[in-house]
Amino acid sequence: MDAELLTAIETELSAGKPAMLATIIDRAGSAPRGVGTSMVVTTSGTQVGTVGGGSMEFHARKDALALLNDGICEIRAYGIHSDSSGDHSGNVMILFRPFSGEAGFALCKQLREAIETGQNAYLVCQLLETCASESSLLFKDALCAACGIDCVPEEATVSGGESRWLIEPIQLAPRVILFGGGHVAQCMARQLELLEYRIWVAEDREVFAKQELFPMAERVLLCEYTSLQPLLHLAKRDHAIVMSRGHETDEQILRWLLLSDVDYIGCIGSKRKIAQIKENLLATGIPQEKMDRLHAPIGLSIGAETPAEIAVSVAAELIKYCSER
Repeated sequence: MDAELLTAIETELSAGKPAMLATIIDRAGSAPRGVGTSMVVTTSGTQVGTVGGGSMEFHARKDALALLNDGICEIRAYGIHSDSSGDHSGNVMILFRPFSGEAGFALCKQLREAIETGQNAYLVCQLLETCASESSLLFKDALCAACGIDCVPEEATVSGGESRWLIEPIQLAPRVILFGGGHVAQCMARQLELLEYRIWVAEDREVFAKQELFPMAERVLLCEYTSLQPLLHLAKRDHAIVMSRGHETDEQILRWLLLSDVDYIGCIGSKRKIAQIKENLLATGIPQEKMDRLHAPIGLSIGAETPAEIAVSVAAELIKYCSER
């Protein structure tokens, strides 16, 4: 459950209408989206989010509307059609959960508070044969005991065992931190906005550390890179892209960034520049296993030259990385 889907549900409830949350709980074969992928369907038939598109999503949206009108929670199976022959290339199971009335309002309020305060909270429900128990919000400390699991998941999952639980972390979209605010960074921010990332920009030059250059960014920080780290509150889900004003500042940033827990670290530059930076960092004590986390030179090899093309190549690499984890 992310903030966009929650907002869609809240909007409907505020208008006195119910909303249906449709969530993939299992997939097999060539299904395009994984467990935890959701969409919201309203009584007017509008949709927010996607569970994979195509004819499968068309039928799922139609079923969601019918179930919503009756206020029914249900699990249904759908085939993914590979071509016009009607053969299935994959299958998904979708759980339909209606949100309505005071109970829906109360749960949405809890979800909103968890998102806005950054708490380790999870939307959970027990999966039954053809439906699910009522969804509730659990915090990290209570989750394992309640759902019979050994450790808390970082991504949406269905627990195994005799009792199956759908467990969905309640969290903001992943954050990408752009270190540098130049022309490539400005194009990069526009690409990341399309991918629905939260964007932060850090820059030590006043001329580029301007919110008007990055209207989509949550934060634009004007700060010396040597004193920047405490302002970022780095987390494991963060992605970092280093494209500062030069070799020296890139190296300054990477020296502490590589020792952090951020999920992805990339740096723009020529092969010669990157080789020199790596050599310098290893010489100053950065362990090789930490250096191996660095994606550099960043970007898929597509012949990119302009800032916009480079931004596309970097975004494509980030998509590839996230899909292969």
